[in-house]
This record gives sequence, C-alpha cells and structure tokens, in this order.
Amino acid sequence: MLQIFLLAFTLHYANAVIPMMSLARTQYMVPCNICSSAVLYEMKHPSSNHVEFEKKAHQACHQATPDVFKQKACVSLLTRYSRSFLLDQRKGLSVHSSCVQSKGTDCIETHFTVLCDPHKKKGYCHVIPINE
Repeated sequence: MLQIFLLAFTLHYANAVIPMMSLARTQYMVPCNICSSAVLYEMKHPSSNHVEFEKKAHQACHQATPDVFKQKACVSLLTRYSRSFLLDQRKGLSVHSSCVQSKGTDCIETHFTVLCDPHKKKGYCHVIPINE
C-alpha cells in the first residue's frame, strides 16, 4: 500500500512540476539548423521507398548533429513525414529554403510546419501537422 501511495505522490509531483509537457511535442523538438541540414541531406540523396528513406534519415541526422538525443528527435521528425517527402521531394528543398531565409526561426510547408518556440526553448522546433 505504501508503494502505491509513493508512486501516486511521485506521479502527482512530476505532473505539478511539468504540467504542460506534451510527449509528442517533446519527442519531435529539433533545432532548426539540424532540421534544415537533415532535410537537405535527404533531398541530395533521394530515396525510392519508405524503408530506404528511414535508413537515410539516420545518416542525415547523424551528419546534422553529434548529439544522440537530437539525432533521435531528428529521425523521428523525418520519418514521421517521410511519405510527404517521398511523394514530392521538392517539399524538402522548400523546407530547407524557408529555414535558411528565415534564419532558422520557422520553416513552413503545406503538409507540415516546423516552428521555433520563442517562449520556452528558444531555437528549438516542433512539428505541427496542417490539415488540408
């Protein structure tokens, strides 16, 4: 019984400390420069199918950053939207161009948006799907 109480107390305390934390949002946070570099790498090395794209996503993200956690987030971001990239590889280049032109503050595309959050972790980006 004591263990259940301690577990409940711990979970309540953790939620009190981070009440607005969203796992999906946290999982896909990637610095804009890493997003941009990885997308550009993917576009320079086109894939013919979903499996090949996922393998290249690992290479692209490894090239974009030495940080293992950011690599994982980068791979998640790329693979989550891999079908859009495979359907129209020009999208990747437009994402990269938007990042460069806006100096990494936001990257907007028709199928998804990568936005930097100026209020919480400045310079970090998360993905927001756009319904068409």
